[in-house]
Amino acid sequence: MTAPARDRPLNKWGRNRTKRNTDLARKIPNLPPGVVLLFEALDQIVTSPAGFPELRFPGMKRERRIERLEAICVAYKAMAVRMDAVSWRVGLPADNGYLQGLPVDSPEGTTRPSLTAWTGITRSRLERGIADGMRAGYQLGKRDKRGRLCAPQPRELDIDEATGERSWKGYPAVRKFDRLLFKRLGIATRMDELTEEESKQRRKEAREAREQQEKERAAAAARELERLAALADAKRSDYARTPRISDAPSPLPADATTNSARRWNEIAIQVRGEHPDWPADSVRAEVTRRLGTGPPE
Repeated sequence: MTAPARDRPLNKWGRNRTKRNTDLARKIPNLPPGVVLLFEALDQIVTSPAGFPELRFPGMKRERRIERLEAICVAYKAMAVRMDAVSWRVGLPADNGYLQGLPVDSPEGTTRPSLTAWTGITRSRLERGIADGMRAGYQLGKRDKRGRLCAPQPRELDIDEATGERSWKGYPAVRKFDRLLFKRLGIATRMDELTEEESKQRRKEAREAREQQEKERAAAAARELERLAALADAKRSDYARTPRISDAPSPLPADATTNSARRWNEIAIQVRGEHPDWPADSVRAEVTRRLGTGPPE
């Protein structure tokens, strides 16, 4: 006699009915508070499926199989690892400050993070879980040309340098959680609070970074002004020490062999030594005053 379905440990797909596989294949340490809260709440998708009416089949009260619910739970846990605490977007941080899409599977021979590597389930199960959650409205998406709901996928025009051939290169989609998911999990209010706290912290850090940059620019400007002032002082000092031709006494006549000429020159040198800042006209006037006669012809 065949045992009732509820008494059989395995279903026809070989799954244990009493065991729930909702843990990630890799342990991720040091997660933000919002991600930890989301991790703990996501198990409700499997343990309390009645609280998620959007996951039921359209027009039917029947719930989805436990394997599909586990796939949704595990897929969303893997996405939460790379969730931005403010925008609720899922992706890898890029050098330009934006997010790059998190691929479902990594190419062969690479170690790039992927959802499949973190969940430990097959790619087909993971894609079905993500698609089920998107159809339920738990993550934002858009309709493609065939009317299918999918995540926005950025593209870039790629030009081959050798042949000049133009082609579009697609990138992994940047997914985003919807508030409806947090509402169904009962953590919408707390997630809003954590989002606001994180937003304030980021604004504070950005403000402090701007203030630090302004201080550094002001310090650099002050150092430049000091350098220019020191350079100007050095030029003025060199100019003051340089003898000027206009301030030099008139040269002696080539034939100044008389005593009066020699006397004039001696007094001129004496006056110049006593008053080095006097112009030539003042020196001549002082020598003329002392000797009572003008310069020799």
